[in-house]
Amino acid sequence: MEKPFSAKFVYALAEIITGGSRSSPKPSIGIYRTGPRIEKFFRGLGYEVILGGCSRHPFTEDLLMEIYDKEDGAKQIMEIAEEAMDPRYYIGQEDKLADALEYLNQHLQPDGFMLARVGPKYKLTSREDVPEYEVALSCAGEDRSYVHAVAKFLESNGVKVFYDEFEEAKLWGKDLYEYLDKVFRTASRYCVMFISEHYARKVWPTHERRSAFARALQEKDEEYVLPARFDDTEIPGLPPTVGYIDLRKKTAEELGELILKKLG
Repeated sequence: MEKPFSAKFVYALAEIITGGSRSSPKPSIGIYRTGPRIEKFFRGLGYEVILGGCSRHPFTEDLLMEIYDKEDGAKQIMEIAEEAMDPRYYIGQEDKLADALEYLNQHLQPDGFMLARVGPKYKLTSREDVPEYEVALSCAGEDRSYVHAVAKFLESNGVKVFYDEFEEAKLWGKDLYEYLDKVFRTASRYCVMFISEHYARKVWPTHERRSAFARALQEKDEEYVLPARFDDTEIPGLPPTVGYIDLRKKTAEELGELILKKLG
């Protein structure tokens, strides 16, 4: 049976776990772990390993390949990779976390996989299963000054956000009816709906919210539409019992912080 990951990815994972070789001239990737710390890392995952007098990096490469060769080796490698990218290992070293994530995803890309943030941790998943955007912003033109500030705040915090003014080149020449349906129905993890009297009567926001509600109908066990209100205008299809944020009491940055918390 063909394995889903290349050996290059497995060797890259060994670099992340060990922090690379001390004799290597290139900067370390990930966190440098001594032999005992490598043993502790694998014991935490249920593997009883003893390095003895072996060199840390070659030992870890051989161990990972041995694991990968097992019948359920791909599943075990996924679990090891997700553990290696646990943000708690990188507290105070967030730059190393970003470098390690980029390094592993470069090696995963040819295999059609990626490590993506899901809640507080990273999950190894097919690229096809990862939404293009973490959050899509749906608003009326009259409310853009506030929404633009939210979009800039999210972008500055590394969030993949759909805001049409940021997508001018991508939208140029596209069938907007079809493309916006895709964005708000399938290509985003959440949709923040900026509700106002203007939003209720505009054509394009109406199209966006219909697509968002179609997605919400499929996501019965998890919220998708996140209402944020400038006023008390009723929106067809949005039950009054759905929790919302009152923008009359929140600055754009405060709303941005809440979105970051929602994203995990």
